[in-house]
Amino acid sequence: MFIVTLVFLVATIFTVHQILLQYSYVDMPASFQQTDYHLMKSVEDVVTRSVTSTGDCDQAKKNLGEIFLFFGGQTVGGYSVVLDYSVNCTYWENSPPDEPGPVNAKITLTSEKTETTNRIVIYNIGSVPCSCTDWADQECGLAGCAEDEMQKTRVCSPPGCDTESQCTLDIANCLTIECRLTGYDEDCLYSEVDVLGISSPSNAHAELWNQDNYPYSVCCSPGDMLGRLCAGGTEFLKLSDQTNAHVQDPSIGGTYPETACLSTTAPGKSVSCQFAGSSCPEGTKCIVSTSWNDNAHVASCSGPGAYDMKVCCGFV
Repeated sequence: MFIVTLVFLVATIFTVHQILLQYSYVDMPASFQQTDYHLMKSVEDVVTRSVTSTGDCDQAKKNLGEIFLFFGGQTVGGYSVVLDYSVNCTYWENSPPDEPGPVNAKITLTSEKTETTNRIVIYNIGSVPCSCTDWADQECGLAGCAEDEMQKTRVCSPPGCDTESQCTLDIANCLTIECRLTGYDEDCLYSEVDVLGISSPSNAHAELWNQDNYPYSVCCSPGDMLGRLCAGGTEFLKLSDQTNAHVQDPSIGGTYPETACLSTTAPGKSVSCQFAGSSCPEGTKCIVSTSWNDNAHVASCSGPGAYDMKVCCGFV
């Protein structure tokens, strides 16, 4: 019986929509001609009635299933109609707008030129539109987001009618440099770039990345956005030689002849490095620690033997 009623309602929708379109050519401005507004409202009404016409959530679920199958093969007034929905019968007795509704429905109308989507929340007494605030940035790497993704949240009413949390790639705010010291004779990972070699985790001499005399490497990520070019890059250490070297801070204008650099291919970004005290400034990460800013030994950033002075780098 319900599907017979549904066919009648859809036929009525089609007829009314055609009349509205013809009427719009005569009396409506061009901006309102061939609008899908009336069709959308009519489909919303049919979907809402499928829920409110019964006092039973399970029956409402069956009714929605029939509508879903029916619209799957129909074109109404030049539009294909797609219905997506979810049903939670534990919310059947809830009331709008502060409580979640038992049915969340998304209706999409598609023609050759346009696509329109509306979301509604249906209660056993009627439906209300789903409305959400603008997305707001929270923090990078939260709630399952990757380190280079920003968690964004919003508030929707009625609650849960649409997605309220998402992760989006945010190179401008989330991209950070992460570095680590390898284990003995360990290579950097594919996702990392080798930027410096050192002889030991503590009280060590340094060598340029392209030398192969020391068993420990400083590996930095993201490797697909970091390089070791000095032209267009940033010097983070001066070395007294290519290997078996002491180091100095490039900013003091020393005389060491060799240079260790970091560069980036990240759009709109460059790398900035500085010597700092026991902790790196916000937005930068430790590359290596040093015994002083000149004629210095190097060590890992943390753990036994780490020095208080840090070489800190970050994206700017």
